Amino acid sequence: MFLTGINSGVQALATGLALDHAKCFQFRGDTSKIVDAQVVESKWEREQGWSIVIPESAGNEQLRLLTVRRCLSTDGRMAHAMYLWRGEPLSVFVVPQATGRERVLDIMGHEAAIWSANGRTYAVLANGHPADFNHIVTYVKTHAR
Repeated sequence: MFLTGINSGVQALATGLALDHAKCFQFRGDTSKIVDAQVVESKWEREQGWSIVIPESAGNEQLRLLTVRRCLSTDGRMAHAMYLWRGEPLSVFVVPQATGRERVLDIMGHEAAIWSANGRTYAVLANGHPADFNHIVTYVKTHAR
């Protein structure tokens, strides 16, 4: 669905991401521990065979990395980095291929931004419609490679 649907079925993609976001955050685990982005990036590459670079936790952005897991809706081909942003769930999805063009969507009560860069496709998804969603998307774009 994801790789073939990015241009023609962006709504289906965004719906799948919104469902994964909601499902995964129900089982987010221990949110009190400190997670090092470089450690989870290395683990991801070792276990999955392709690299990711995701934003570190950043106090000035009120962004805290919780974990990175395989997204099962794509048979494990998508990385799902889970964050708390201002205490609310924020997802950063990474696919190992670049596809499609940049989009911002309103889907199922969530704001989603999707783009391709550096041979990868990225999506950021936040609960609701934060007024400064573009700011956190720009932050992720700057720090994810």
